[in-house]
Order: sequence, then C-alpha cells, then structure tokens
Amino acid sequence: MRVAIIDLGTNTFGLLIVDVQGNQYKTIHHCREVVKLGQENITDNILSPDAFKRGVIALCNLSKIIQEYKAETIKAFATSAIREAKNATEFILAVKKEADIDIEIISGDKEAELIYYGNKMAINLGEKPCLIMDIGGGSNEFIIANNATVFWKQSFKLGVARLLSMFHPENPISEKNKTKHN
Repeated sequence: MRVAIIDLGTNTFGLLIVDVQGNQYKTIHHCREVVKLGQENITDNILSPDAFKRGVIALCNLSKIIQEYKAETIKAFATSAIREAKNATEFILAVKKEADIDIEIISGDKEAELIYYGNKMAINLGEKPCLIMDIGGGSNEFIIANNATVFWKQSFKLGVARLLSMFHPENPISEKNKTKHN
C-alpha cells in the first residue's frame, strides 16, 4: 500500500510518500514546502490571510505530487500554528475544497508521541533514558525516552516563530541591542 504523510508544521509542510508492506516501509518520495504559517499573527492565534493562502497553495502543490505517485492513503497532521488558530476550521475546509486533503489536528501530547516514534525508527535510542528535543516554529517538544518506552513528554508553546513574533529582534543586531542587556 502506498501512503502519503503530511506534517503541517508552523514553518514548513513536509511530505513523505512510502510503500508499506507489513511492518516494513520503503521511502518513495519526500519533500518540504516552506509556508511560514506563523509569520504574521501567530501570537494572536490566527492564520493571517497571506499565511492562509500560502498554506492552501502549498497543499495543492503537495496534492499534485501525491497524485503523481498514486498514494492510496493520505494522512495530514496539523501541529501548533493550526492547532492554536481561531480560523483553523476555515483553513481545513478550504484545504479540503481546493486540495482534497483531510487534515487532522493533533494535540501537543500526540505531536511529542509521534516525534518519539520517528526518532525511534531513525536511530537506536538505547536502554538509558535520553532527551529528544524538537524545536519547531509554533511549539517545542521535549521527550525523555529510551528504545522501550517514553518516561515523560511535553509540548511547550514556545516555538521559534512565536518567540520572533513576541520579541521582534533586529537582523543584523544593532550595536545598541548588543550592549542593551550587559
């Protein structure tokens, strides 16, 4: 069975298409679309009109790729920016209409769990507890786990896009701000 999985992050949408047979999978295609959903209004918990449009266009583009590869199943998971957005329902309906993709909004707890499983598949976590950190645009997830179990996991609404929106840093940093906190 060919499966397409879309991670709708705050900054990028990731697409992974795999062939699955039992517990085995083979990667067929993967790509990312830079969307920056949280660029304008993330601290207001709303997808701005421009971000909304960029998101729908990106999913239309990904939908075409999914059709090219003839994926039988599509799973799209929305994370922090969409999870917190007051206009999330409107976005989900627009994506369904324009790209024919159903989006599932996942909790921060579920996001941390999926990050654990992804890391567990990618590397040997070993027997000793280790810390997994996922630094995202809308949230950061911290997971303490080993190969066998998750001991603790938490999602924090402190992603890079949120912090940039809150503090408005200069780029490049000015001489005044370099010495401001000394």
